[in-house]
Amino acid sequence: MYHEALSKELARDRPYTERSECERIGENGLPGGLTWEEFVSTRTESRLSSAIAGTYPLELFTRGDGRWWLPRAYADLLNRWEVLEEKLLERARLCSRCGARGPRWSGWRTPTKTGYVTMCPPCSGAEPTAYTGHLRGVPYGQMRARKLRADDYLCRLCQSSRASVWDHCHEHDLVRGPLTELTHELLQVRRAFR
Repeated sequence: MYHEALSKELARDRPYTERSECERIGENGLPGGLTWEEFVSTRTESRLSSAIAGTYPLELFTRGDGRWWLPRAYADLLNRWEVLEEKLLERARLCSRCGARGPRWSGWRTPTKTGYVTMCPPCSGAEPTAYTGHLRGVPYGQMRARKLRADDYLCRLCQSSRASVWDHCHEHDLVRGPLTELTHELLQVRRAFR
């Protein structure tokens, strides 16, 4: 809501010192003089339309006694959804082999030939072979044509987790080696700031 109120203020093209209105809550319960119709129309036009548990709650809100209200049945649905989501997250944290409990958010997501599974680093490193650098400098397109999979190897940097992507130079199209997805993303950020 604050983002939409700030967007409305910026569209008015006023000096920065006069933009304090976008944070003040108005009589209608929305910040910056934003109307309910403006807020709903901007959210439904956006591809990030506010969906919760596969539903769109904006149409269900009503205003009364100076507060925003949701129907009780919908609030119960959201509560049940949160409980189920929490149970699913707890199950996804358990290593599928040894049952060890991992980090809360996607730390042990491991690619396999049948899809992603949750495996702790020792279990995910049990099958793949260590990368020896033997594929360094091979064209990336050739790796794909030969159907060589990064998840058949350990990450070339940590040497303990199963790799998930081939790190390669986009300019020369040459492979550097297999990496975990997180390590690959961190290297990309680091290269961008060089």
